[in-house]
Amino acid sequence: MRFRLHKLIFAPVGTRQVEQLDRGPTWLDDELHVSYLRGVITFTRTNDRVLVEGMIETATQAQCSRSLEMFELPLRFPLEDVAFFLPGHYTSDPDRRLREDGRIDLTETLREHIIMAMPMNPVSPAYRDDAGAAQLIDQEDADWLRVKWSSRS
Repeated sequence: MRFRLHKLIFAPVGTRQVEQLDRGPTWLDDELHVSYLRGVITFTRTNDRVLVEGMIETATQAQCSRSLEMFELPLRFPLEDVAFFLPGHYTSDPDRRLREDGRIDLTETLREHIIMAMPMNPVSPAYRDDAGAAQLIDQEDADWLRVKWSSRS
């Protein structure tokens, strides 16, 4: 996902550029595939860098930790604390620098944010409540697993 920000290189501090992100199925690396990417991204020029902010919506395949079935996991996360240094300014991370032609690539940044937004143990919507969980076990085990709270105060 490359964006051209050449106007921000020589723009005054505080200048903003707003871009719409609307992509279909996308591979972000060899293992991470998303069904779509949508959002509005704002690039803001500061003294020595360009700040990137926005709200991203996407969906990816995940394995339910209860049923072990694959399901579509919708994700919504903020894109914040991302900065790309202007050409000529030092940074130890070459991926966080605007190229001389004013282009940046947000693919790696989005991949990292998606991985961080995914829950450690995702649960399919079909198995989130007690009725859904009851589908996974037989009646004998369901009675044993049900917690009965005391009615005493």
